[in-house]
Amino acid sequence: MTQALPFRKIFDGVATHEQMFELFNRVPDCPCEDRISGKAFENSWFEIESTSYEYMLEMLPPLFMRAGMFAMSELKAGFVGSVFFMIEIDEHRRWFTGYCNLGNRHSPDAMRAAIIEHETTGTAGLSRDAKLDLIWARTPNRPIGAQREGGGNRASVDGIGRLESTMSDYDTRALLAEALEFLNDHPRFSLRRDRRRNSYSLARRIEAYLSPWETLPHRAIAVARDRWSSSGVLRIDADERMVAREADGYWVRGWVRIAFSSVGEIDEKLSARYRKALDSLPGTTRAILLARQRDQRSYGEIAHQFGLTIADVEGAIADALFQIGRALDQE
Repeated sequence: MTQALPFRKIFDGVATHEQMFELFNRVPDCPCEDRISGKAFENSWFEIESTSYEYMLEMLPPLFMRAGMFAMSELKAGFVGSVFFMIEIDEHRRWFTGYCNLGNRHSPDAMRAAIIEHETTGTAGLSRDAKLDLIWARTPNRPIGAQREGGGNRASVDGIGRLESTMSDYDTRALLAEALEFLNDHPRFSLRRDRRRNSYSLARRIEAYLSPWETLPHRAIAVARDRWSSSGVLRIDADERMVAREADGYWVRGWVRIAFSSVGEIDEKLSARYRKALDSLPGTTRAILLARQRDQRSYGEIAHQFGLTIADVEGAIADALFQIGRALDQE
């Protein structure tokens, strides 16, 4: 019995449209027979943009398609082909693609489960060396205050994309505090993978990163929170410490609220209210509205179907939209 290959993420961060195709076209350094059979590609995956997901869906008729998942009809090698996923993780919709052995009907579901596990477990299951890489990438490489007041600058090094996407600030600080305690207890601890890295320099970087959270927040944070807390569109975390100083003031890090409709999504509650308002329309009025809005039929075609004039059709649609708008405003 052939042992299943481990699932592996082959790109950190979100691949752009161009990067996606570069990854599709890459040639792994492995025996030729593995490339021919598809073994070299099987169970590898990475994250993509939503536009890339839509583009690939429209490129060719899918081999199969179900909720949040479809497979390309053109196989990569052997029985291995591309499967695309739309997955909601931590209340955010994200898009991924990977190579699955489509000879095994359970393979796409197994990959989907592996992606969710990888993207939600943070540092759980990481090896010692992987955790050290995350710590080194997360902590600043410059003295505190070099660019940001409060020491919140983040190093631009390989691996930062993975860390940003898998760990919250709270989880990062907890991991770093644990690592700092370990380094203080083991001053001769060796970083075997890179001789340039030693426990003393790593401990200093961790202390520099954690120091803002051990002091009182900058007064600019309190001012920003008081000014924007009632806006409904901006949120500043209770434990926020990041402040960037410029010539004429401060930047305070916060969260900006974007409505579902702004990114082409519809809130489930709003969708339910719309369906209720639509169902409350008179039968003919509802049928005319659906013929125009859903079926994209012309006014002339609708008028012919219902034995009306074009002016009657326009009036029915206007009346339907007015009634739906009034129903939504009342709830």
